[in-house]
Amino acid sequence: MEFIDKDHKGRKRYRNKGGYIILRIKTDETRRNKEGKSRGKATKLILEHRMILEESGIKIPKEHSIHHKNKVKKDNRLENLKLYSSFAVHDKIEHKD
Repeated sequence: MEFIDKDHKGRKRYRNKGGYIILRIKTDETRRNKEGKSRGKATKLILEHRMILEESGIKIPKEHSIHHKNKVKKDNRLENLKLYSSFAVHDKIEHKD
């Protein structure tokens, strides 16, 4: 993964090999060392387009797929994202022969 910048909330943004933007976000869990001492908040990685939909109030089941309407993977504007009920439906509609 390649570091890009920080978003407006200060979260680190990376680009993965597939061209998607990944956010590193803090979780409620605490990281601990071998002795059990706190090392601060744990972090996790999430696809930026999933985070944008979730922050707009849309619940996304894990099996759902998100499509970038203009096919630009780093364009994560809400109006550019379309939610499909599964990867199979996404592929059937968007990747017709």
